[in-house]
Amino acid sequence: MYPVFVALCILFVHCTQSDDYKKYMPDDGIIYPQKADAVKTYPGKNRIRLEWVLVDPKVASCEVIYEQAGIQETITVPIQARGDFSNDTIRIDILDLEETTYSFKIVSYDKFGNTSIPVEVDESVYGDMYESSLVNRVVKNVDYDEVNNGLKLDWYAAENTVIGVYLTYTDINGDKQMKEVDIEDTSTTIADFKLGEPLLCTTKFKPVPSAIDTFSAKQQRIGIKMITNVALNKPVTHSDFLAGYPGQNAVNGDRTNSATRWVSDDTANEHWIEIDLQGSYSINSFQLFLGPTATEPMRQFRLQAWVADEWTTVVSEDNNTFTLSYLIYYRDFEPVTTNKVRWYFPPYTGNRVRLYEIEVYSVITY
Repeated sequence: MYPVFVALCILFVHCTQSDDYKKYMPDDGIIYPQKADAVKTYPGKNRIRLEWVLVDPKVASCEVIYEQAGIQETITVPIQARGDFSNDTIRIDILDLEETTYSFKIVSYDKFGNTSIPVEVDESVYGDMYESSLVNRVVKNVDYDEVNNGLKLDWYAAENTVIGVYLTYTDINGDKQMKEVDIEDTSTTIADFKLGEPLLCTTKFKPVPSAIDTFSAKQQRIGIKMITNVALNKPVTHSDFLAGYPGQNAVNGDRTNSATRWVSDDTANEHWIEIDLQGSYSINSFQLFLGPTATEPMRQFRLQAWVADEWTTVVSEDNNTFTLSYLIYYRDFEPVTTNKVRWYFPPYTGNRVRLYEIEVYSVITY
């Protein structure tokens, strides 16, 4: 079975002197048609383009000979002679080729069957196997600005066969967008990215600069990892509070306003505040904001997580002595998955709670 070839073009590229062909007529009278000169190859996806130059008006046809699956294939290329010698560039596309390296032999014929010296050239043909090996350009770091909806990606250097990187995303208006990344850029900013929607990356390649087809790595979702305060504005319950200073104040996002604190009653009894995270999260750190005028930094407390239907102590503090001008208590811990957390303050003299804000952090991948 002969492969299909879809293009057979005689291009008017180079104009030559009308007597150039005479060099192919030696003195002994034997006629040797001109061999294919300046042969070029252009590989593609399961195809190849061959190009060569002929100026000899006696050449009536060329044969391209190659082997596929152990069978020799031959393609005959008729050459239309022109008196002005403008048909010097011959080009054909050979389709339906296997993904391998081929040796192509080109032979010129005149109308009497005389042949030229054969010209051989090797070239690789690419296909699904090559394309499946491709990997998208690697992202080094992703930062998201929650205030301005800005997304910044830092990239590792692109491979030398990469010709383009394309990002598909949803903007803050809910519209699909595509952004092309310059392969020389080391960072990319998307100013209108809508968090929660997927960010997809497709990288395109050319195996060699002369390739006539491009190949794509499989489209990949870029994970956006964010350290998120999962306690913000979540429902709370508490043991007690001073009038005007309920526990809900401790998760309203205001770290500095003394009017929006949780303040417990003035007893040495135990105090506690429980936050319903309204979902299951893997948490790994927290911060307490105690305020700039705090004189009693809550010496003892326990951070507890609801695990397997019971409260499990995650952090135990018995000697908090922070004396910063603006008191902040930060701790990280081994991740634990939970849907609610509780701060428990044991009874001791002077254990009144004055808490501006509680923040509980989870690394969330969007």
